Amino acid sequence: MGSVHQRVGTDSQLPFGYCALSLTPVDDAVVSPSGTLYSREAILEYLLQKSRELKRATQEYEEQERGKARQEERELQQQQQESVSAFVETQDGVSKVVK
Repeated sequence: MGSVHQRVGTDSQLPFGYCALSLTPVDDAVVSPSGTLYSREAILEYLLQKSRELKRATQEYEEQERGKARQEERELQQQQQESVSAFVETQDGVSKVVK
């Protein structure tokens, strides 16, 4: 029995000096502890994009939560109105009998 080996082709490896994010040659390089090269500009663009996405997602979440709170408030008001109506109906019958 043998072991399975997989060869990694050159098309799956970046040429030396290329950014792992933008796949372009690096001018201002930043190197990870594992030895991967990144362009400082590509990192900053990525962080800015993710920051915007996070801000948009946060705004959508807050709007969703405000909508839930408004819906719960409407349901609570409806329940209160129904209980007041039921109480008034029972009191109308009692007041007619007492008179």
